[in-house]
Amino acid sequence: MVTFRTLVPCLLVLVVMGVAPARAEFCEDLSVILDSGKEGFAAIRGELITRHEDPVSDMRMVWQCQKMLPGANTCEIDWFRQAYNYTAFWHRASLEAHAQAFAALDELLGGCGLTKKQTSKTGRSIWFKAEEAVDLDVVLAYNVNRVRLTFTASGFPNP
Repeated sequence: MVTFRTLVPCLLVLVVMGVAPARAEFCEDLSVILDSGKEGFAAIRGELITRHEDPVSDMRMVWQCQKMLPGANTCEIDWFRQAYNYTAFWHRASLEAHAQAFAALDELLGGCGLTKKQTSKTGRSIWFKAEEAVDLDVVLAYNVNRVRLTFTASGFPNP
């Protein structure tokens, strides 16, 4: 349960670490990304970065993001094995900083209307459900190298 006492430190981390300058801006950008998922994120795909064809394991294409979530350091949209993935990355200086950014993003996603479905045994991954985007899988995860937020839209044949 989120209380005022637990929410304040997370919001402070958002401001200090630059995870998201404002919750409203984050939620608005998140809504645009969720809405674009039904078309394989076509509306927010930027320049094609790479196209790798492998006769054994299929093909992978990667685009730059035209819409990046506030505070994210990098972002990409890829297609691989009939699924489009929008992935935003937050890169911090340490595992502890990644854990703080992860907690702040967890609070933000909940504040934007996403519902937790399940948390991993390690506590380093959370699966969410977005009511307005029922066809998307949403995963927030972190490790020593980064925090990663991925939205996956499945069932798209070769682009």
